[in-house]
Amino acid sequence: MPYRRDKRMKVQIVSDLHLEFYEDFRPIIEAMDPTDVDVLVVAGDLSTEPELFEVLTLLSEKYPQVLYVLGNHEYYRNTLKGIHKRMVLTCTHLKNVQWLHNTVFTIEGQRFVGTPLWFQDEPLNVIYEKFLNDFSQIKDFRSWVYKENKKAKRYLNSRIEEGDIVITHHLPTMRSVPSRFMSEPLNRFFVCDLEGMIRALKPKLWIHGHTHDSFDYMIEDTRIVCNPMGYMHQKNPYYIPGLVIEV
Repeated sequence: MPYRRDKRMKVQIVSDLHLEFYEDFRPIIEAMDPTDVDVLVVAGDLSTEPELFEVLTLLSEKYPQVLYVLGNHEYYRNTLKGIHKRMVLTCTHLKNVQWLHNTVFTIEGQRFVGTPLWFQDEPLNVIYEKFLNDFSQIKDFRSWVYKENKKAKRYLNSRIEEGDIVITHHLPTMRSVPSRFMSEPLNRFFVCDLEGMIRALKPKLWIHGHTHDSFDYMIEDTRIVCNPMGYMHQKNPYYIPGLVIEV
């Protein structure tokens, strides 16, 4: 399906569907009306293996282009190399699914820059690691997460251009922390604060997930959007299955 050259691009945004918890996830996908959408952006925590390939296959059949950044849950009960190898194979079979991992992908002149982002290494992290499932559910997590965060920050700082659309799973600013959690020490594992980078590099739009609260606000000229569904029994009441932004 060709993309419009005479109209603005329509980008649909979702994150944190957590379809691994559903016996039948198809109704969730069906509720995401793909009519007249050019690009679907999935900002992580879509599902886990073995369902992940089936979910991506279904999305690839419904949308002309799918851009996908992994969340933390995709790594559960897996290794860094294992899930990355799986994504390479998946995108080899599904030609219209693009896995963005320190990657720039251009559609009709619009650049999309994607990375999971993760979180920064801080002295007090070791005290709170036991309260975050990632450290027990992801194999060898501690050995690579901070390296991946440094790579992501370097990549974003060197590649973002004014007018880009950036996609991360983790929060790029404390402004996306729900007010009820603002004083929580576990925010250190949710946010990698890049507000200075956002102000300096001026991307058009920054899409993220990870928090299960919706956000839509501006940092100077950059729009920050998060549209998560959340867990099966703790759904975000403000999730919009068909949220589309024209860019």
